Amino acid sequence: MYNIEDFGALRDCGVSATSAIAAAVAAASREGGGTVYVPAGTFHTGSVRLGSNIELHLSPGSC
Repeated sequence: MYNIEDFGALRDCGVSATSAIAAAVAAASREGGGTVYVPAGTFHTGSVRLGSNIELHLSPGSC
């Protein structure tokens, strides 16, 4: 599991989390797949491309 906060995403502050989410997806891809975890809170992002075997898990209360 790849928590986007471990890759630098900041919740509830208005700072873009796009690069942190992309880094979490890239880390999961390097390992052959996995779950990118978005914890509760507000994260601002642009588009992010998910690869094969990548699951995006949005926790209750995340947006």
